[in-house]
Amino acid sequence: MKTVHDRTFGKLRKMMGKGKKAMLYKKSGFLLQKSIVVALLAAVCVCVCGGGGGTASAEGRLKVGGTGDTPPVYFKDAQSVLIGFEVDVLREIGRRIGKDMEFTAIDWPRKTEILNSGTIDVIASALSITDKRKVSYSITQPIINNAQVTVVLADSPVKEQDDLGTKTVCVLEGSFIIPIVEKFRGKSGPVAAIQTDTNESCLISMMGGEVDATVVDKVTAYYYVKHNPGVFRILPGSFAKDRSAFALRKSEAALRDQFDRAIAEMENDGTMGRLRKRWFDEELCCLIELNNKIYMKKTL
Repeated sequence: MKTVHDRTFGKLRKMMGKGKKAMLYKKSGFLLQKSIVVALLAAVCVCVCGGGGGTASAEGRLKVGGTGDTPPVYFKDAQSVLIGFEVDVLREIGRRIGKDMEFTAIDWPRKTEILNSGTIDVIASALSITDKRKVSYSITQPIINNAQVTVVLADSPVKEQDDLGTKTVCVLEGSFIIPIVEKFRGKSGPVAAIQTDTNESCLISMMGGEVDATVVDKVTAYYYVKHNPGVFRILPGSFAKDRSAFALRKSEAALRDQFDRAIAEMENDGTMGRLRKRWFDEELCCLIELNNKIYMKKTL
């Protein structure tokens, strides 16, 4: 498995030099920042980034970590402040359980190590629920119906998932979807999967011709496609369907139960629905809505 090292946009432009590819990077080199401007017109959120030491129980504060480029779930605005659907959800959970929330971006492949070290107390940013993760973490009830979809350039000859055979596909390092992508065989054979440490690095590598496609969360794919018109498109179907939740340390089952009760209340009193409508357009909101209010009532 190859690994594509993270590159800043400045480094990319310097590496590409002058010419057509350099202009391509220059034109769309700030994919997330461009998207943020549109998002902030529809939603206003203030959060505190970073965080000090101490424990949640001692200081009444929970430190949340996630990727910084999973829009519109958990991402940085133009001032590097973390915003998004999950930031709003966690702030409301904190209000209900009497905890302040602090938000930071983390190295996603090291999320388990960072959580267990006490540097953070909660993993966010569209964490997919898997059996393996249930063993490692105390996982909350799901808040998003999600899927892992394939993004290609708008003018790519790849029209469907079966066309990915022999193509190079980029995936976020530490994602549960990696072994599924590695085992996939298209019409022309298996794919060549590579990993990178941010979602945006995958997209930038694709724009530079280094990879042919990117597999990413559906909610994030929709966001990048919508706010970068004419640049990307999503292939029909998905590699997997999944649900997203928050993860706490395995020893924090009692705190996880508090999260679950707050999530259930928010589902049943309409708060969660309002937050989804704030951050997702109508089509995507319908796709991710969880029809589990009856189930949630059992956790109250």
